[in-house]
Amino acid sequence: MTIAIPTTARTSARPSALARDLMAGAVTPRRVAGFPSRITDRDLSHAILTLEDLSGIDLRNADFTGACLSGSDFTGADLSGANMTGAGLADCTFVGTELRRAILTGADLSGCQLINANLLASDCTGADFRRANCTGANCIGADFSGADLTGADFAYASTAFATFSADAAQA
Repeated sequence: MTIAIPTTARTSARPSALARDLMAGAVTPRRVAGFPSRITDRDLSHAILTLEDLSGIDLRNADFTGACLSGSDFTGADLSGANMTGAGLADCTFVGTELRRAILTGADLSGCQLINANLLASDCTGADFRRANCTGANCIGADFSGADLTGADFAYASTAFATFSADAAQA
């Protein structure tokens, strides 16, 4: 597994304990599934964790701002309240994932599998959902203002009280 911290992140504050452990190889997401199973309230902003297995992990309130997580598997994970502003999440799997009140502003979710995901009251403004499969997702109260929904599949999804702006590209 390769973990890189962008140059801009290197000049900022010290990385969190988890980020240091990940960079040192002491903990890898593949081992995290068994120990520890909770990584709540952690700062993983700008981290590069592509094609990782993060399924079933408790990542509530984690900060993934600007992180690159493309192709990673979050099946059954709890990302409630996570901040994923501007994160690269293309082709990730979020099957049955908890994303309640998650902040996905400007995130790239193109090609993602969000089947039966819980996006209750999530902020998805300006996010890229092109070709995303949101079949059966709970999108009640979610805000998709300005999101690109071209080719997205919301079959059987619950969208009551969800906001879709008139200028957003719709499936």
